[in-house]
Amino acid sequence: MAIFGAIVYGTTSVISKALADQDFTGPTVVAFRFGGTAALLFLMGLILKQPLVPARGEWVKSIGIGGGFAISSLLVFAALQRGDAGIVSLLTSLFPAWVVMIEFGFGHKPSKVAVLSVVMSLFGVGVIAVASMGGSTSLSSILLSLASSVGYAGALYASGRLVTDSEPLPKAAWIAVGVTIVCLIAGAATGELQNPLRSWQLMSANSIASAINYLCLFVALEKIGPTRSGVIINLYAPSAMFLAWVLLGEAVSGAQIVGAIIILVAVAILGMEDSTAIFFKLKDKVADVVAEKVAWKPLPLPGVDEESPE
Repeated sequence: MAIFGAIVYGTTSVISKALADQDFTGPTVVAFRFGGTAALLFLMGLILKQPLVPARGEWVKSIGIGGGFAISSLLVFAALQRGDAGIVSLLTSLFPAWVVMIEFGFGHKPSKVAVLSVVMSLFGVGVIAVASMGGSTSLSSILLSLASSVGYAGALYASGRLVTDSEPLPKAAWIAVGVTIVCLIAGAATGELQNPLRSWQLMSANSIASAINYLCLFVALEKIGPTRSGVIINLYAPSAMFLAWVLLGEAVSGAQIVGAIIILVAVAILGMEDSTAIFFKLKDKVADVVAEKVAWKPLPLPGVDEESPE
C-alpha cells in the first residue's frame, strides 16, 4: 500500500509543475489540493463507516502538524516555479536522512548504516547541484527543495511520534485540514489567492493523487514507523522524474542521473538496515550449526575398538 501511494505521489509533482507553468500561486494550488484531499478522505470515511475525528486530544496536534506540511508544500511549489519537477522531487526525497538526524537530536544514536546513508545522500545532492548549475534548475530551486525536505521530515517525525492513538484516515484528513487552513491564511495575507477553477481538471487530479498518497502514508506510519515509511515513499522520486520526462519533456543529464542513483541507493540502504542485521544473525546461526557438525564424531561400531589396530 505504501509503495502504491508513493508512485501515485509522483504525479503530484508533475501536476504542480504544470500548474506553476500556468502562473498559479503556491497558496492557491496547495490550499485547493489539500482542501480537496481532506474532503475526499472525509467522504471515504463516511462510505467505509470509519471514525472522522482523531483520538481525544489529537485533533489539535493533527492540525498543527498540518502547518508543518503546509510550509514544506509551499516551499516545494516555490522550487517548482524555479526548476524542473524531476530534480525537485529527487532533492525533496532526502527527507529520510533528515529524519535520522532529527532522531539523533532527540537522543537516538544512529547506526553506522544510518550515518552512511546520510553521507551518501548529501553527496548525491552535491552531484545534482553541480550538474544543474546553468541549466533550467536554479540554485534557489535547489535550496528551496532542500528546505522543503527538512520541513517534511520534521512534520513526518512529529506525526509519527505525537499522534499515535488515532486511526490513519482521520489523522490524514485533519492534517490535510491543517495544511489548507495555513495556506488560506498565507494566501489571504499576501493577496495570492486565485480562482482555482480555471484549471479544475489538474486541480482535481492533484487532490485525488494527494488523498491516495496521504492515506497510504499514514497507514504506513502506523505499521512501520517514520523512517521506513520515508524510505518507501522515496519511490515517488523516480516516478516523478520519469513522468516529468515523458509528460513535460524535461531533459535529464547523465550527472543528474548519477546523483539520483546515489540518493536512492542511500535511502534504500537505510531501509535495509534491519534486513542487514537479520542477515548477519542468520550467518552466525549457520556458522554455529556447521561448527557443531564438524565437531560431531560417529559412534564406534559394536566389537570394533576405538583405538587404531597396530
